This record gives sequence, C-alpha cells and structure tokens, in this order.
Amino acid sequence: MSDLRTHDVSTGMNLQPEGASERFARLRSAFHRVIEMDLSQRDAEIARLSASDATFESELRSLVRHTDEADLVVADELALPQMGPFRAERKLGLGGMGEVWLARRVEGGFDQQVAIKRVRDGAWSPGFARGFLRERQILARLSHPHIAHLVDGGVGPDGHPWLAMEYVDGQRIDTWCESRHLGAAERVRLFLPVCEAVAFAHRNLVIHRDLKPANILVDKDGRPRLLDFGIARLLDVEKNEMTRTWGAMTPAYAAPEQREGGDITTATDVYQLGAVLRQLVRSAADGERAQQGDLGHILDKALMPLPSDRYAGVVVMANDLSDWLARRPLRSGVGSRRERLKKTAWQWRWPLAMVAAVVVAVSMGAVLALREARAKVREAETSRQTTQFLISLFQGADPTVARGAKLSAQDLLDQGNARLRSMSHLSPPVRARMLHTISATYTALGDYDRALALATDALELRRAEAASLEMAESLDQVGEILRLKADYAGAEPLLREALDLRTALLARDDPVIIESLAHMGALQVGLGNFQSADEHLAQAVQSAQRRFGENSIETARYLDSYAGNLDDMGRRTQALDLHRRVLAIRERVLGMNDVEVATTLASLGVHLSGSGHLDEAARMLERALAIRIAVFGPSHPLVAFTQIDLAGVYADQGRLDDATRLAQESLVSCRASLPADHPKISEALNMLALIRVARRDFPGAVTLQEEVLQRCAASLGEDHPNTLTAKNNLAYSLIHSNRAADAEAH
Repeated sequence: MSDLRTHDVSTGMNLQPEGASERFARLRSAFHRVIEMDLSQRDAEIARLSASDATFESELRSLVRHTDEADLVVADELALPQMGPFRAERKLGLGGMGEVWLARRVEGGFDQQVAIKRVRDGAWSPGFARGFLRERQILARLSHPHIAHLVDGGVGPDGHPWLAMEYVDGQRIDTWCESRHLGAAERVRLFLPVCEAVAFAHRNLVIHRDLKPANILVDKDGRPRLLDFGIARLLDVEKNEMTRTWGAMTPAYAAPEQREGGDITTATDVYQLGAVLRQLVRSAADGERAQQGDLGHILDKALMPLPSDRYAGVVVMANDLSDWLARRPLRSGVGSRRERLKKTAWQWRWPLAMVAAVVVAVSMGAVLALREARAKVREAETSRQTTQFLISLFQGADPTVARGAKLSAQDLLDQGNARLRSMSHLSPPVRARMLHTISATYTALGDYDRALALATDALELRRAEAASLEMAESLDQVGEILRLKADYAGAEPLLREALDLRTALLARDDPVIIESLAHMGALQVGLGNFQSADEHLAQAVQSAQRRFGENSIETARYLDSYAGNLDDMGRRTQALDLHRRVLAIRERVLGMNDVEVATTLASLGVHLSGSGHLDEAARMLERALAIRIAVFGPSHPLVAFTQIDLAGVYADQGRLDDATRLAQESLVSCRASLPADHPKISEALNMLALIRVARRDFPGAVTLQEEVLQRCAASLGEDHPNTLTAKNNLAYSLIHSNRAADAEAH
C-alpha cells in the first residue's frame, strides 16, 4: 500500500512552448510528486512526467538525486507514537481517514512493513473509537487475493484509532498501464480482477465508496490490488451515516448521488468502476476506436446518472467486459442491435458458413444457444435481485430508517434476515444466495442456531432444482454447521454428498473440493476416526499444494488441520514441525494478530503442553486468547475453547486460581452459546474436575466427572476415546475418595 495519494496526475503533459516561469512551475510540481514516492516507483514516474523531454528529465533527476530527504521530514512526524507493535518510518500521504504512514514491526521477532492509517484529529471521538474497533471484525473477513488485507488495528497511546493494512509495493493502475503502453483490451483484462474484488466485498455487505486509480495498485507480479476497502464505512460509524457520506469520496470519480449527498449503495461502486475504466481506456492508443463498439455501451451503462439505470451488480458488468474481450454478444443485452448481430455473426461464423451442409447440427446448436441465453437471463436477473436486496439492507442503516439507533454488524444481519423473510417477490436462486451469505456470517460470529436455520432454508430451495454446485455449497454449509454443533450423525451424510457432487462436477484440485475434503477430515476427527481423518486431510493438503503452492496461505489452512490430527495419532514430532511451519507462513503473510494466526497458536500451545513445555505453551495460548477476544469479543465459542486449553496449562503450572477462573468463564460461555450436549461443555466440566483433583478435592471432582462420563457416553458412545478417558478419570478420583468398589465398575 505504497501510494495512497488522492490527487490525479496530469502535470507535465503540456506540449506547447513554455517560458522559464512555466517550466520552473512544472519542474517544481513534478519534483514534489516524485519525492513523495517510494524509491522503486520514482524512475517510471520521472520518465512519465518528462513526456520525452530529455532536458526536463535530466533536470528533474538531478534535483531528486541531490536532495537530502532528511531535510524534508517535518518535526512533528518524528513524534508519532508507536502504534501497537508498529513504529512509523515516514508519511506516505493523506487518505480519507487522515495520515497514512509507512511503518515497520518492532515487536514479535520478525520483519514486516505495513501501511498505517491514523485517524486525523477532527475525525474521532470515544464513541467513534468503539465503533471503529467493532467494525474491524468485518474488515478482517475481507480475505481476497485482489484486496489488500487488514493486518492489525487499535487505539494508540494518544487516543487516535489506527489500522495497519497490508503494504502493497506497486504502481497506480493508470501509471502501470501507461508505462507499458497497454492497449484497451489489455487494460480491460487487467481491470477484471478489480471487479471480482468489489463483487466479493458486496457479497460480504461492504461498499468501497472511493474507487479511483490511486486506490488500485499493480504489484510486482502484475496483480491489481484494491486498497482502502471499508474505510469509508468506518468513518461514518460515529455520524451514524453508514449510507450517506461526503468525506469518503474523490470528486473526479464520485457518483452523482455522492456529490448530492444521497444514498450510497452498490450502484455507487458500479459507477466508480466505470469512471476508472473509462479513464484507463481513453488513455490507451486505441482507446477511441475501442469505445465505438460494445465497450462504449458498457461504460455508458455503468455511468448512468440514476443508480437504477446502471448495471444491477458488478458481476453483470464484469460478465459484459469478459464477453467484449471474447468478441461475444453481451450477456446483459446492452448495446445496439446492429452491434449484437455483428458479434453473434462473428461468434457463429463457422457454423453459419456450413449451415447448408449441417442443418441438423445447426438446429441442435440453436437449441443449446437458446438454453444458454435463458440461463444468462436468469443469471442477470439473479444478480439484479441480489443487488436490490443488498441496497435495501444498506439503506436500513440510514438514520432516517434506523431512527437514530446505531446499528452494529449483528443488528444489520438481524435486519437483513427479517427483510429477507418478508420479501416474497425474490426468486428462489436469489433467496438461496442471500440465505447462504447471512448464514455464513452468523457462523463466523458463533451463532450456530441462527446460521443453521438459514442454511437449511437455502438447501431446501436449491434441492428443488437439478443437482448443481450451488446445491453442493448448501450441503457443505449445513453439514459444517452441524459439525460445529457436534451433531456428527447429521453432518456426515450432508458433507459426503457435497463432496461427491463437487467431485463429479469439478476438477480434482478445485478449491471447493479441497474445502470439502477438509470438512470431511474435521468430521472424522470429531468422531474419533483419526486414520480416516488423516486420509481426507492429507489429500486436501496435497491438492492445496498443487493448486496454491507449498508455502501459500491457502495451503497453510489445510496443513494446520492435518497437523492437529497427527497430534491425535501420536505422530507428535511431525505435527510440531508442521505447526511451526504454518505459524511462520501465517505470521509472515497475515501479520501477528490475525485470527488464522490465533488458530495455529492454539494448536501449537496444546501440542507443547502435551510435551511438557508449559511456559512456551502458556505464551502461545495467551496470544491466541488475546487475538480471539480482540476480534470476536469475549463471548464467542472460539474464545471459550482457548480458555479451556489455557486453563489446563495453568493447572499443570500450579496456577490453580487462574485455571479455575478460565475454566468457569469457559463453561458459562459454552452453555450460553452451544447446544446442551456439545462436547466442549464436557471439556470445560472435565477441566474443572481436574483442577479439583489437583487441589486434592476428590469428592468434588467425582461429582463433575460423573456428569462428564454421562455426557460423553450419551453423545459419543461407550467406545469413543473421550468416553474411555472420562471413565479412567472418574475411577482415579473414586479410588482416592476411598470408593474402590465403585471405581471397579468403571
């Protein structure tokens, strides 16, 4: 995230003769622009600003080369306090939130650069800070290869909220295209992943609101990365204006409703995407010619003044851009009839040339084309209705609708759920898609009961259609929620059906097949079938390595589950190596305080405690607990699970009061958020029993252990490893309570 300046670049492009004063002014402007950039970007920018003027370029390079940049540092910048584990190095510029700094990690034992966004003095208050931290969880969920991800965030010692975002070392998309003299088609092809990123955010109920070339960088691998996602949403928390904003926009790319203070919806992002793409295409050598056909119609559609006249969603716009690149008729039907006929003729040129000889083949092709056209119409209608639902949901945060109430992410989800049930006009595909999305968010928040109800409704809708990937998606979702609720008998047939269906429809290394394998492996772990789990998880890891690479963040997710099962199988040395490898990957890529880092820390802490490395285990689990509380809040099930594990380490260290406190907090949380027969409740009870054993309170331990044994036998069966462990623990306490005869019965 190296370039966050908001002004546009148009200096240095005057080709008319200029006097000395004009030349000096141009040179001064160019110098100030270049000196603010990263070293890696300066050469290309100097060449661009010089516009083939060799003398101007020589003078500009000399100025930059002989400048002592230490003299340019403002004194108050040096006094910026340390923010979390990061120390600011230099100011990169100004963004919608205020100052943007390049910072480096100074804690944690590894090197990492980030872009720190520090809220300006006039943009925050104590209420804003609370909302800022609440919304950080939403931003943390925007994990997409073309979105710069959130690394950390908090409130500094001076009371200023801050966010640490992934630092992208790249060029603005317009500068990158110009320096490589890309044609219009190449620029559209580069722009498509940007559309994918925006569409992904919309599906997660987040609007960007400030799309412009300065917020789209192209990294060294030629991959566009979108910056500042969700920052506008944060800025509006204190004002309670989550759909109305003036501050978070750039006038040159702002939609009419932004400039007029109207509702900000997904259609606003569609407009801004059109504005950015129009600029990219116009500056291409063949841009004028390219805009005379369907590409011009696409841009006109995206840039319609009224939101309702624009594309129904970013996906629909991206589909049209893909069709233009492939010289196909546009799926949306946008454009002139003559242009569509010309494209159709081009697409079917060979069948048409042979029409007299192959009438039957052409007839069959016509039938297939008709089916495809109908499918495209359904897809466009699904996207339109989905967008309208999202618009209505975001409008619910409008203060005139919310009546002054401050809506949290949970409130917005509850409101969306209620609206969805009242909107009878939605088509089944749209309703299923939105049910699936809201269910996934409830799952992330740990509200499994609400998540299950919505996911089950989505599955029923999708089962009514022919077998499809959407149906497999719902099968997997319902099965996974049931697994999280420890309903293994209910989860297994659904997860297996999802895996079978995906395997029949997709290539073996497709990401959703890998996901299904991992879910099946996790289910087998819960059932105590560790060998079967090993087979599924090993296959998931191998597929992920082929698909994503051995050291990718995606592969790390499946390695983490695989390592945990190796622990259960007694292959502890191999498990430890994998745990440490996964931790290194996640900390390097995601930062020290990401929720996935917490997952590995928890796994590693449990492993180390089993090996007797109690001090290191405590440090790992304490870090995991702190991250999960910061992200999820104190009542989330994942927090309770970590408290159980850390209580066990504290008990082994002799810190029995701390262990008791954590185990009791965990038990309260588990009983409040999980089904009554969930195994984690049994684990919390068992931990309290073990602490009583450590205190030599054997009669007190027996009371708890009898309940644990009863619960395990009822939910897992007599031969499950957890049930057998519960029997042994109870027998031990009975013997030490002078009840040897009762112990014999177990």
